[in-house]
Amino acid sequence: MEAKLEDTCLCAIVRDEKINPAGGILDFVESTVPHVDRAVIVDTGSVDGTREILEECEGRYSNLKIYDKKFRGFSDARNYSLKKGKGSNAKYCFVLDADERLTDEDFKVIDYCMGNFPPEDIYFFDFHHISFESGARSTAFEWNHRLFRFNNFRFFSGKFHETLNFFPGSAGHLPTEIKHFLPSQDSRPLKTKLVSPYRKDFV
Repeated sequence: MEAKLEDTCLCAIVRDEKINPAGGILDFVESTVPHVDRAVIVDTGSVDGTREILEECEGRYSNLKIYDKKFRGFSDARNYSLKKGKGSNAKYCFVLDADERLTDEDFKVIDYCMGNFPPEDIYFFDFHHISFESGARSTAFEWNHRLFRFNNFRFFSGKFHETLNFFPGSAGHLPTEIKHFLPSQDSRPLKTKLVSPYRKDFV
């Protein structure tokens, strides 16, 4: 039986993820959406078929809702996704990107911790980058407070390398790792090009 995070809404933003180093948008939906009570995915302007795949998935998963938002920076998109997620009346928000993965076993650990220990307002994870070329792993120190109560959330700030701002609350560590699959060296400039109009807002 699959572990399912009750009263938790996945809030994800995507663009042109039909194929990515983690397995693509279809794999992201199939490996993540069944493990959450509700899911919101915001497409920010895909032209590679991602949006069409999401429409098909929305018909298959009753807990999944797809929205569109013109890209004006990562924080703007994330804030929109959290607004839609909060509207689902879920208690917790879970932020994961289409090039990141948790395994079935990871979800079992999260479900066990949230169900058998005093609830926290904010949870944080271990986080690892995985190289597309070599498969090598490296510990990452980016923001990893990816699971939190909606009422502790304030907003994301910064157009790129966005920062989560939240009200103080109890925090707990989940003994699982988010696995972030890095794009190839050749494709990384495409992401920089995507956000170049907003570089003045880096934080």
